[in-house]
Parts: sequence; structure tokens; C-alpha cells
Amino acid sequence: MMVRKIVHACWSKSLLETPGIDPHHFITAPIAACMVPGTDSDIIIEQQVDRSSLVLTVPLDERLSHQQYAGGGKALIVNYDGRSYQYQTHSGGHSSSQTLTSELGANFNHWIVRSGQSYARSGSNSQLTRLYSYGQRSIPGWDSVIQLGEITSSDPLFAGINLVGAQIIPEQGLQQGGGNQVSLDILMPQGGTVEIWQAGVLLKSSPVSEGMNRLTGITAL
Repeated sequence: MMVRKIVHACWSKSLLETPGIDPHHFITAPIAACMVPGTDSDIIIEQQVDRSSLVLTVPLDERLSHQQYAGGGKALIVNYDGRSYQYQTHSGGHSSSQTLTSELGANFNHWIVRSGQSYARSGSNSQLTRLYSYGQRSIPGWDSVIQLGEITSSDPLFAGINLVGAQIIPEQGLQQGGGNQVSLDILMPQGGTVEIWQAGVLLKSSPVSEGMNRLTGITAL
């Protein structure tokens, strides 16, 4: 006789809050300090035995309203985009040009440092331009970001002006419920239900009617 042991996932409050799941939609199981989805919860837990993993499908209204963040760490980055062009005129002449834009930077503790530059060459003429060079960190208590160095103004009246100095600007990502909500216009051939997904996360599920529908209040990740 073979006895199969059924294993149930056991969750704690901190384990649920880390990926942004509202623990209020879970109930305490008979096992002490073990939480499982409530009977009225729409959370779907799929066991992938071959991969030793669990897949949770969590509706938007069962996620935490406040944002979850992780801080710290160190990193170096190099981003670049290079292009080369060859031209031939009707008279048979040849010319060429090259362009290169790059961004160099580092992350350490709660600071990021960025430097952007561009290079352009056309024939015998070339130009190297430093676009910006600054340090930046978030101030969660102020819902703001402080930038120091060669920066671009974020003021709507003087947008795009390069400055040498400092500025404090709103950190949209740290403002609860603001800055990261989007709306979508969806044309449906018939009525039904639509699901909005981003990076494998269900953001919104909503009934729609035939024709054009506008979905608002979608919290983008």
C-alpha cells in the first residue's frame, strides 16, 4: 500500500507582505502561525511539483495598497547605443557617419550615480558631449528625490534646462496611489470579462460591454 502525504503551503504575515499580498485575505489555519487563503478569497495557488514551486494568482483588490520596496545593494551599469551609416550620392560620392550614446553609472547603498554622454562623427567632423552627471537618492519620508550635479530641470515652467546644482522633485513611485495609475481604452467585439496583466501579475479584472470600454485606476508596476 502506498500512502500519499498531502502538503499544504503555510504562509506567515511577513511572507505575504513581501510580494505585496494583503494578509487580511488569509485566515489562520489549525497549525499555529500558519495562514491559508480564506474561503472568500479569489487567490489561486497552483502547485508545480516538477519545479518544486508554487504559482500564486492574486487579484488586484487583494494586494496591499501601499508600495513594497527593497533598498541597498551595489551595482555597476553600462548602457550604450551605437550606429554607423554609409551613404552614396547620385554622383557616386561616398560618406559615412557614426553616433554613440552611453550611460555609465553605479548603485551603492541608497545612492545612484549616473553619467550620460553622446558622440557624433560625420566625415572629418566629430563632437563629444556630456549630457549629464549627477548623484541621486530617494527620501521616503518626503516622498521625494534629491539630485546633485549636472541635472536637467523637472520644473514644468523650465523643463529640459540643464543646470549645475541641486533639485528636489516628487518621487512618484513613493506616493501611495499616485503617479503609477494608468487607464486603458479597450474595444470589445462582444461583452465579457477582461484581465489586465503585467509581468505575470494580474492587475485588474473587470466586466466590459460590447464596443469601446475605458478601464481606469489600473496600478501599474
